[in-house]
Amino acid sequence: MAVKIHRFDDEQVGFFCPGCKCWHGVRVAGEGRKKWLWNGSMEAPTFTPNINIEGVCNSFVINGSITFLRDSSHSRSGQTVEIPDCDGQEGALICAKPVVHADSVGMRGRTRILVVDDERFLASTLATILERQGYETIIAHSGEEAVHAASSFQPDCLLSDIEMGSRNGIDAALEISGFLPNCKVLFVSGHVSRSDALGKAKEKGFDFEFMSKPVPPPELLQKISQVLQL
Repeated sequence: MAVKIHRFDDEQVGFFCPGCKCWHGVRVAGEGRKKWLWNGSMEAPTFTPNINIEGVCNSFVINGSITFLRDSSHSRSGQTVEIPDCDGQEGALICAKPVVHADSVGMRGRTRILVVDDERFLASTLATILERQGYETIIAHSGEEAVHAASSFQPDCLLSDIEMGSRNGIDAALEISGFLPNCKVLFVSGHVSRSDALGKAKEKGFDFEFMSKPVPPPELLQKISQVLQL
C-alpha cells in the first residue's frame, strides 16, 4: 500500500497507515541517532529490529520493525512510498490509538476529537478524559503535527492550545478549517485572551470557541458537547 511520509520536525517523521487506521512514526534522538518508537505521545520508547528500504530521511515503523528511509538531503517530506500490508494487530504493528474512517460521524461511530497541546502530560490527560466519555481521540503536540494528523484523522472537533512554538494553534486551526470546514474548533489557553484568540479567526470568517485554562473537566466536557451541536 502507498502512504505519505510526514516530517513533523527535525527529529520526527511518521505516516498514517490506511490498513490499521493508525499513526506511526519515530523520534530520532540520543547517542548514535538511535531510533525511538513514536506512539503518538512520545512515551515508552521501544527498540525494534531494523530493515531497509529507499524513501525519505529518518525512519518509521513497518510490521514491527524500524524502517530506515534514506535521503541524503535530509529535508524532503510528503513523499509517497510503498509499505507492506498490515492488519493492525499487536506484534504486527505498533500502533497509536485506532481510527475508523468513514464519510460521516453516524457511519463511523464515535465522534473524533483531535487534542493539540505541547504540554504532553496535559494532552494525554485530556485525551483520556475524552476517551472515557466515549470520544475517539488522537494527540498532536504542535501546530504542524496537528495539520498532518487532521488530514488523515478527519476530526469532528479540534481541541487545541494556542501558543505552541513557531506555528500556533490559531494558524493550524485556520488551515485545518480550510480543508475540514465542518470541524468544530475549541481553543483552551492560559496565556492568550479570548479577543486575541478569536479576532484573527473572525477576520477570516471563522467562528471558533474559546475557554481559559485551567478548565474543570465537567465544564470542558459540557462545552465540547455544546460546540459539537452548533
